[in-house]
Amino acid sequence: MHTVSNALPTVCVVIPTYNHVHTLLRSIKSVQQQHFQNFKLIVIGDGAPVETDRLMSVLCAEDSRIEFRPHPKGAGHGEAYRAAVISELDCAFICYLGDDDLWLPHHLDVMVKLLESNDFVHTLHTSVHTDGTIHSLGGRIDDAATREIMARNKWNIFGPTCVGHTLQAYHRLPYGWRPRPDGIWSDLYMWRQWIDMPDCHFYSHPLPTTLHFPSPLRLDISLEVRCAELDLWLEKITDPTFSQYLVETVMGDWQTQLTPAVPITPQNQEDRNQINRLEALIGSYDEQFEALAHSYDERLEVLMHSHSERLEALVHSHSESLETLVHSYDEHLEVLVHSHSKRLEALVHSYDECLATLAQSNVSLKNSRSWRITYPLRAIRRFIYRR
Repeated sequence: MHTVSNALPTVCVVIPTYNHVHTLLRSIKSVQQQHFQNFKLIVIGDGAPVETDRLMSVLCAEDSRIEFRPHPKGAGHGEAYRAAVISELDCAFICYLGDDDLWLPHHLDVMVKLLESNDFVHTLHTSVHTDGTIHSLGGRIDDAATREIMARNKWNIFGPTCVGHTLQAYHRLPYGWRPRPDGIWSDLYMWRQWIDMPDCHFYSHPLPTTLHFPSPLRLDISLEVRCAELDLWLEKITDPTFSQYLVETVMGDWQTQLTPAVPITPQNQEDRNQINRLEALIGSYDEQFEALAHSYDERLEVLMHSHSERLEALVHSHSESLETLVHSYDEHLEVLVHSHSKRLEALVHSYDECLATLAQSNVSLKNSRSWRITYPLRAIRRFIYRR
């Protein structure tokens, strides 16, 4: 049986449930395995079956931090029941967990630290598909442009499982949890209240600390298989190396889904071909100059060794003729170098213009919405390199 301090809990964990009694057991276990243990866990039954009552009676008896609030089936997903429970709470922070999702053991550590200086925070929303692959949703609510999109469009980047907020800030909301109208998701309907609230401090943690198991993808999967799936992931998340594995997996997912290769178009292909031709031409002239210099060196060396005596005689007897000959060679070489320098200068100028165009395109890319959306990818890469 768990022993707890008599002090008020720092965090209240809220788990709404309807008919997921067996997966609920696994979700609760992931809360009990948290490194941060000063929490109170409240399970809110929204028309949950009798079997849920039996399970919760056992869990509440074993762990005094757990409470069960059963209710008949209400409107929506029992949002009104959540509002009633939160109105009675006496804690600093509130976190949510789906009744078939899991928290990594350090999730509450991260949330408590972030909520000490922010009103509303979330970690990276990460889902597990039925084939075991891991996918995540990019985006940050601490970005004003992202909040604007969420407020005006049916677009969401995280669910309740990875969200936390302060109780004090929640009481500043105009309504709190309430049943959604048709045409919008329950969580997005709630997030919009936070977005519209003045002076709300947001923070988006770029790393995953939760696992979401989407129910719509598992409608045809038996209860036994679903429980076995959660048991497998519960074992995995206790491995000290799992967090690093999860970050690397999410990065791989982003590289394939959020940052696809730039498609080849006739225009950018022609630009690339032009740059290749310029590089090849400059390389060709470099080779020609080297070959020409090498040829002159070899010819001069052969001439000096094979005709040294004759050359010496010619130098003494025909110094003026030799001087004229050397001067003629110098003039010819100067004209040749000047001619090729002009051509090289023109080629280099053309090459610089192409590079400037590419640099401008790169600046436009960094100012684009997709660059802001993929910010977490870059943050994750920096995080991994620092490790």
